[in-house]
Amino acid sequence: MDEDAGGGLPTLQRWLHGIDDHVLRRCFVDRNAHRWWGDPVLVALDETLAILEAAKPSGLGSKRRAFRTHRGTHQPAIEPLLPLRAELVVASLLAEAAVPFRFNTGSGPDLLVGTGTPEFGIEISSRAPRSVRHLSRKPSDALRELARFVAAGVLRDERKVRQAQALPTVMVVDLSGSDLPDVRHWDTAFAPLWQPGDTYLALGAMRCMTTVRTPEIRFSVNPYADQSAVALVAGRLHDVPVLADLAGRRSR
Repeated sequence: MDEDAGGGLPTLQRWLHGIDDHVLRRCFVDRNAHRWWGDPVLVALDETLAILEAAKPSGLGSKRRAFRTHRGTHQPAIEPLLPLRAELVVASLLAEAAVPFRFNTGSGPDLLVGTGTPEFGIEISSRAPRSVRHLSRKPSDALRELARFVAAGVLRDERKVRQAQALPTVMVVDLSGSDLPDVRHWDTAFAPLWQPGDTYLALGAMRCMTTVRTPEIRFSVNPYADQSAVALVAGRLHDVPVLADLAGRRSR
């Protein structure tokens, strides 16, 4: 790395120390008048990692080890890193708001919220269509079609269903790679798709740009779920600005 960086991106540099073929190395080059340590993709990720390191949640070491395994020098190689990035982003939102949690290193949802025995879980998924070119050109219709994909292919996936059976859990699905950035009307599109057997308390659609640390998340609440459990989760997440939409949806 360039010695002129003056210690720029210190947390990310520590996470990548000794790895020359990590998928992010392609960003470590100067472009025009911008030096690599000002690259917005790297800056956003460094900020996320710094927040997590300051909070020191249990299980962070396992995520750092997983982060370091993503090798490759071509653009497609970065795609396997995106689910982990989404998990780190959501975790950083909790850490920033001082909500106690830990990374789950066993079976069950990705994040366990609460001290001691977890009160609830948050499962993060990044499985979404790479493009909406085959969906309707009308945005509202395309959003409904994407919602149906998420309901069938993510919410009701057998492995995802099992992960929500251990404790009350909400799901957040990263739709950033779907070319459909507007998630403001997610509840309108997804609400009709809930079924009595669905195991998650709520499902949030996340738009997570690589150049901005804070994502946009909008929720749809499962009307068949235990509403006291939904109230518990909404109350715990109320002070997390990006996740506060859950409380608003519950009150409607």
